[in-house]
Amino acid sequence: SSSLPRSELFITTKLWNDDQGDPLAALETSLEKLKLDYVDLYLIHWPRPQQDQYVSAWRELIKLREQGLVKSIG
Repeated sequence: SSSLPRSELFITTKLWNDDQGDPLAALETSLEKLKLDYVDLYLIHWPRPQQDQYVSAWRELIKLREQGLVKSIG
């Protein structure tokens, strides 16, 4: 609702630990809440190696970037 154009904003959100099994669904929820079509940066909150999902979550983040839903990942 700001008067700033979207191109003037840099929006970051995170993939929460419990959502590493479905990064797309988590991102879709974030985009809906933010009322956006994409975010500029999507981060894995914490790898949580004991869950053993961070590698597959990272691969999904790469796909989301390729689809244009996120500009950068980390």
